[in-house]
Amino acid sequence: MKTYLLEKPSNRYYLVGSNQIEAIDTPNDEELRNIYLFGSSISVSAIPMPLKQDKQIIKALPFALEESLGSELDDTHIKYLSKQNGIAYSLILESSIIQELYDDKLNHSLAYLPSALPISESSVSILLLNDTTCVKINKHYSYSIPKSLLEKSLYLELKDHTEKNSLTVYQLDEDAQSNELVIAQLQGLGLAITSGDLLEVTQLISSETPNLNLLTGEYKRKADKKQTSLTKLKLPAYLIAASLLVGLTITTLETSMINKQTEGVQAASIEFYKKLFPGERVRPQLMKRQFNDTLKQTGSSNGSNLGFSGLLAKTALETKKLKDITFESIKYNSKNKSIELSLTCKSVAQLDKLKDQLTNKGLLVDIASANQSGSQVKGVLKVSHNG
Repeated sequence: MKTYLLEKPSNRYYLVGSNQIEAIDTPNDEELRNIYLFGSSISVSAIPMPLKQDKQIIKALPFALEESLGSELDDTHIKYLSKQNGIAYSLILESSIIQELYDDKLNHSLAYLPSALPISESSVSILLLNDTTCVKINKHYSYSIPKSLLEKSLYLELKDHTEKNSLTVYQLDEDAQSNELVIAQLQGLGLAITSGDLLEVTQLISSETPNLNLLTGEYKRKADKKQTSLTKLKLPAYLIAASLLVGLTITTLETSMINKQTEGVQAASIEFYKKLFPGERVRPQLMKRQFNDTLKQTGSSNGSNLGFSGLLAKTALETKKLKDITFESIKYNSKNKSIELSLTCKSVAQLDKLKDQLTNKGLLVDIASANQSGSQVKGVLKVSHNG
């Protein structure tokens, strides 16, 4: 079984070898494959969560995440990872992406590349891959980011992770000159920088990672049943008739069981809601609103620092869609949970277009300044979550 890396939305594939990667147009259609996504099409969400049991958290996540998602809840696939220190971590991506990859029945598993990197308590793991960097802060939290934003991103993240005293850097591309520049910039963070063994990464991602597999729930792969010798025989007519009768009976029973399971899920959801909000009427809109209010009242502030990466991921995704926009600097206001982006672009119209795209993704955006400098425009955007 082959392992591939897939960069969305560029649809560039990379075949993983023992200590290198090879860019290809598409995987071999005749082989099973594990695929690891990287880039801004998928992210790790971290939200305060007062519930303790995993089953309850999984039920609660759609309600808790609804206001912060950049897409409609029905168009989003969520995979719960784990909970630590009152924070629930989950992988999020648009359902259209997983559906596209699921339709290709040769894809055996689908995971998030940053989450699969090796990690230790005292070190941050970094994987340099062309113009993208995969970062893993701890066992639960990881993200992808453009190389140009790596230094500032780590500077802000490490303020809240004082236990980290080193960086382990893995290089999975051949752009040695660019990587040397990135590593030189990271030395300003005051942490020990070590080169990781790339073979450790390639062996790790080439192995099975069922806990990271996004093909869960309705997308879970089922093993194909091998044809037995009995099915290859020509059966007498009475056996065929008997098989049809048995098949019809089984289909009827399965339909009945599915209906009962559906009713059971609905009953369990209502029971779960009543347990959280005793005495309240069960109405979908009320459930969502009151559930969110409860989370805001009981949630801790432990995850507030993670708002930076969420904002940055959404901003980077929209910026990447526009050409000739370059980030100059980033400032994060933890009190207001907003980021201030200094950038250069070709025109004010391009700046307005970026603002509109970010606004359409559910963010609050304000153009703080826009000044002409030669053939370019230098602007400052203030971006925060809407709500």
